[in-house]
Amino acid sequence: MLKAEDKYSRVDFSINENGTYTIGAELVAFDSYEPDAEPQFAAEAIAEYVAQKKGKKDEKETEENKDTTEEDTPKDENQDPDDESDDKDKKKGKKEYSLEEIPEYVELRDAFNTLKTQYDALEVNYNNAKTSIADLTQFKNTVLKKEKQEMINSFYMLSDEDKKDVVDHIDEYSKDEIEAKLSIICVRNKVSFDKEN
Repeated sequence: MLKAEDKYSRVDFSINENGTYTIGAELVAFDSYEPDAEPQFAAEAIAEYVAQKKGKKDEKETEENKDTTEEDTPKDENQDPDDESDDKDKKKGKKEYSLEEIPEYVELRDAFNTLKTQYDALEVNYNNAKTSIADLTQFKNTVLKKEKQEMINSFYMLSDEDKKDVVDHIDEYSKDEIEAKLSIICVRNKVSFDKEN
């Protein structure tokens, strides 16, 4: 119930399945409404609740002020900063934990280091193989080009003009394609293979 200028209004809401609330879009006004003579909560209970909340808030502020005053106190220049954090942890009752104490962590770390070493070795092998393949591919292309050139030269009976297309595209055509193209040109030109000619 909301009260404004001696008029009461109601806010409708519903609880969803997931525990959230959906509030209605409008206030529902009441023409006549009389509140209960006795309120739901006693005035003493409300005052006690407010006092408890205030006490907790004051305690929290006191702790925060204590922490800030500790930070403001002059520090020993020779004191190690790690010792400082250790002192704070001891005051707060915090325990120190080391990952080295957890067997699963140590096991996973060792497995990771082993895998990293293996990966690095594989990467080196891969790069070496890549370089070797590049060298072999270049050598193979050189040999193939030489063989193709010999094939073109074997068609001595054709003019340079007849062989121009094949020479220009020597890297694109295979050896068999070059032979086929030059043979077709020979047949079209009715080249005689007679040794005397």
